[in-house]
Amino acid sequence: MSGILAMITMTAGASSPSTITLNNAGVYAVAVAPATAEAGVTVDSDGFFYFIENGSSTQLFQWCNPAGNAAQYESYATLVDNFGILTAGTLDTWQSLGTDRSWTVTRSGVGIGYATITIGIRAIAGGDILASGTYELNASVES
Repeated sequence: MSGILAMITMTAGASSPSTITLNNAGVYAVAVAPATAEAGVTVDSDGFFYFIENGSSTQLFQWCNPAGNAAQYESYATLVDNFGILTAGTLDTWQSLGTDRSWTVTRSGVGIGYATITIGIRAIAGGDILASGTYELNASVES
C-alpha cells in the first residue's frame, strides 16, 4: 500500500474534530393557575441545545459541531451552591450524550419553583471538561 493510500485509509474512518459550546442562560416559564409551569434545558443527542418552557422545546444553539459526533461526549450537571430544587434530571453523574439529557423545574400551585445548575461536557473517554454553562431554571404559577 502506498503512503498516500495508507493516510487516506487511516483518516477515512476517524471522526472529524468537534467544537463543543455551551452558553450561560436562564429559562423562565410562567403559567396561570391551575396550570403547571415547567422550565428546563436539554442537551440533545442531535447535537443541539434546547430550552423547555411549559412543555414546548425551542432549539437554542448547536452544542456539538459536527452534530453527528454528539454520542462521543458525556455531560455532568450539578446544583450551583445547592440552590433550588430540580424536579427531573440526573445530577452529579457523568452520562452519555448518545441519549438526550434534560433537567427541569416544575411548579404546580401559585408560587415559584427554581434551580440553578451547571452543566459540563467532556469526551466520553474522560479527561478535561471542554465546555460548561450555568442555567437558571424558573417556573412560576400566577393566580
